Amino acid sequence: MLSRFKQYDLYRRIPKDLTETSAFGAVLSLCAVFFMAVLFAAELWAFLYSPVSTNVILDPNNDQLLRINFNITLLEIPCEYASIEVVDVLGTRKEDFTFGSYLNKWTVDSSGTRSVDRGYNHELADLEHDEHNLEELHLNGVHVLPLDGNTFNRWIEDHTYTFVNFHSPWCSWCKLLEPVWEAFAERVVLDTIPVSVVQVDCIANGAVCEEQKVHAFPTLRLYKNGVVQSPDYRSDRTVDAFIDFVKSRLAKDEALSHLLPHEKTEHLEKEKDVNLHHHHPGCMLIGSILVNRWIDSH
Repeated sequence: MLSRFKQYDLYRRIPKDLTETSAFGAVLSLCAVFFMAVLFAAELWAFLYSPVSTNVILDPNNDQLLRINFNITLLEIPCEYASIEVVDVLGTRKEDFTFGSYLNKWTVDSSGTRSVDRGYNHELADLEHDEHNLEELHLNGVHVLPLDGNTFNRWIEDHTYTFVNFHSPWCSWCKLLEPVWEAFAERVVLDTIPVSVVQVDCIANGAVCEEQKVHAFPTLRLYKNGVVQSPDYRSDRTVDAFIDFVKSRLAKDEALSHLLPHEKTEHLEKEKDVNLHHHHPGCMLIGSILVNRWIDSH
């Protein structure tokens, strides 16, 4: 009678053989915890550090030329200095490659957004250069002031307008520009144009040119009260061209000074936005090239 009554017990006891510990059970438990920890760590590592792989798949056709489409964005290189070349596996440039019919450059802003179309299959025009004798120009003194890391920032901040030639001693185009730049500086003095003409050797003063983001030699840049006046000068390398450039910038600022305060503010904001989006030194190259699918061994 009592045994039949016990079957209604809701708080039954667990047999002792199920609650007693053993060395074998401890080993199994530790192994299980270890394998679970390793599995968790492996899955977490695989999730956080996913591998990136690139595959090139060629379509099975017998065309001799292979078209490669590309879309390359360079945030800190102007379109004037961006180019596409084809090299082989050994690093030797192939002279028999053929460019496709499509190659377009776009100026991009600091976020990589396209802003200005720089042209379809655009090629740089040849620049005109004056011819001057540097030794003869130096007979009446040197008019181009060299600046270095100690004087550059103070000079451009203390002078309203400063036209700077960032150059390199080994650059052939810089050597060709040197007498023209000296003749231009002498002309500025004779015509009493309120612009100081200076130069910076980027090899001896690499920190200055790196801070100013100089990407090529020579880079000709106008500053106003220490602020860069975008874009950089990229036209003809003649004295008359330099004179016309600085006079046009001075005339533009003179006209701006006669505007009403709200008109001047509106103009400056618009110009600031144009400089930010149109003259950022970035470039997007979109196009295609045709290269040999294989090299004939005969």
